[in-house]
Formats: sequence, structure tokens, C-alpha cells
Amino acid sequence: VRRQYAYLSRTCAPDGRTLQISDSYSMDAQADIAFVRSIHPMPATSRGGSRWFGDLGLGVLRQGRFDITVDAMPVGLWHHHAGKPNVLVYVDGAPLLVDTGCPNYDDDLRERWCKTAAAHNTVVVRPLDGATPCNEQTAAPVCRCRCRGATFFEIEHVCEGGAFSYVWTRRVQLDSAGCRIIDVITSPKPVCARLCLHLAPCNVGLVSAGQAAVASRPGGDVCLMLAGRQVFERDDRMAHGPDNHWQPSPGLSVTGQGRRVTFDLRIAPVVTKRA
Repeated sequence: VRRQYAYLSRTCAPDGRTLQISDSYSMDAQADIAFVRSIHPMPATSRGGSRWFGDLGLGVLRQGRFDITVDAMPVGLWHHHAGKPNVLVYVDGAPLLVDTGCPNYDDDLRERWCKTAAAHNTVVVRPLDGATPCNEQTAAPVCRCRCRGATFFEIEHVCEGGAFSYVWTRRVQLDSAGCRIIDVITSPKPVCARLCLHLAPCNVGLVSAGQAAVASRPGGDVCLMLAGRQVFERDDRMAHGPDNHWQPSPGLSVTGQGRRVTFDLRIAPVVTKRA
């Protein structure tokens, strides 16, 4: 029990609620911890800093204004599985990138959407030569942490589907400029790769000819910027909110083709100049 609640303390969201990731619903983690401690005394555990939970395949990066969770947990149990490694991003304690794959099983249509790779903050990979893509409901790609440090995790996702296979490497890192997510997809044959991003409710505008997007939030604007000549497209969906009901989720996507596709995304708070 102590280990379970120490883990819950270290991985809960900045607002003290459980992370909405994969099949999770939002619950008041701090209230649960306080109740259990009242009947089963245990040492207090803080959220702490960055940490990789190797047995689970889940890690948290915390530095400055950013709080990031990387989900590369083992696949299985009938949830969609190519949607990992997934990433959740909080800025100044408020959600920015959320997981729209948190399901409501009372609604079959949305449940089916939740099981797709595109419902998570991931890269969806499809063949260009007519080969049969991996079956999203049965494929079991292997995710592993290739390397890690105090400010970064690098995850390798390997999908082998007979005539179609690829390797996707995702590096998530924090630095003085903010958060950087680098995705590299390689395949023996040309593929179409699409980076999918889902935002918490906010106003999102495309700027710089679509190479950047600005999310306007009560706590301050945040800019998402692409390197190179790639441009964002809007792809709005629905997501589970903290009250476990569906709410609008502004979506962004980026597409690339070839045997090697790279997405280089930077996320940084917008600095407002003083008059």
C-alpha cells in the first residue's frame, strides 16, 4: 500500500488529480492519499522532480514552468497500443497537451476513437506502397527507453507487421527555452507519418504561415513551433475534461512522407514585452 500511494503521489497532475492517460478517469488523488493516510499511517511523499519508473515504462520531467509525463508503458489489455509513447504537457500547472484517448465506455463511437493511435499525442504511421498497415486493435509494438537523464527521455517504438514495419524514436527534453519533442520515423519503405497533438480547451491560432501555433490560455499564451518547412493543420476533436465529461479539444497535426521522417517541435511560453 505504501508503494502504491508513494507512486500516486509522485505521478499525480500538478492540480493533485490523477493523470488522464490511456484508460484513466480523473480523480482527486490528494483526497484519496489523505484518506488512506488517516487509516493506514505512512510517510508523506512529495511529487518531487524528474524520474523514470523503469518497471512501468512511465516517466515524469519537471523543470521550471513545465511538468511532463511520458507514457511508454507495455501494451495490451484491449486498449489501442500503437499510441505510445504518449506525452502529456502542463505549463504553469495547467494542462496544455492532453490525452483524448481517455475513454467514456458509455459511448461506443467515442470509445472506438479512443482506441486509435490518433487519439493520443503520438505519431501515426501508414505505408505508401499499398502494403497492409498494422492492425491498430491487435498490433503490439515494443516500446523501450533507450536512454534518459535528468532533463530528457528517449523512447524507441518498434512495429513489425510483416510487409510493413518501422521504427519510431521520440526524444522529450527540457531546457532553458522550454520543451522540445523530436520524433524520427525510419522504415525500409516510404511511409506517411502524421504527428497528432491534442490541446486542453483554449483558443488556438496558426501563425508564421502555419509553422507555429499560439495557444491562448488564462495563465499566459504558449507557442508551439515547428522546425524546417513543415506546417500545422487543425484537427479538432473531443477530450475528457477533469470532470470526466467530454469537452472540445483543439487539435494540431503535421504530416511527412519518406523512408525517414522527422518532426521537431518546440513548446515555450510566450514572453510578453512590457510597455
